[in-house]
Amino acid sequence: IRLVTIHCRSDEAPISCSLSIVSGDNLPDYEALPYVWGCQDDYQMIELNGMAWHVTRNLFFALSRLRSPDKDRTVWIDALSINQVNIPEINVQVMRLCTIYSRASCALICLSLEDR
Repeated sequence: IRLVTIHCRSDEAPISCSLSIVSGDNLPDYEALPYVWGCQDDYQMIELNGMAWHVTRNLFFALSRLRSPDKDRTVWIDALSINQVNIPEINVQVMRLCTIYSRASCALICLSLEDR
């Protein structure tokens, strides 16, 4: 599976993440983030593996809320962990969802785009 590392940064810094492939029984600790995709025409920019990458506004908000100022965070995120334009890969990954979620330390939710 692919895991996303959300790099620690201050709130003012751009969101920076890296994507890595892991396998086997020795998976690192990770959390899982299922989320509502939101409007596909409303994109924000993040850095992914050193390159500019568009994500939906909903995912951008979730990443900004999950980012820590002092510690990287490892998360499985369907929109980034699965190649969304590769239908055969999507089909294989969907069959693995039970395992992906059961091995995660927790499932995270994002309830609102409003700042509190």
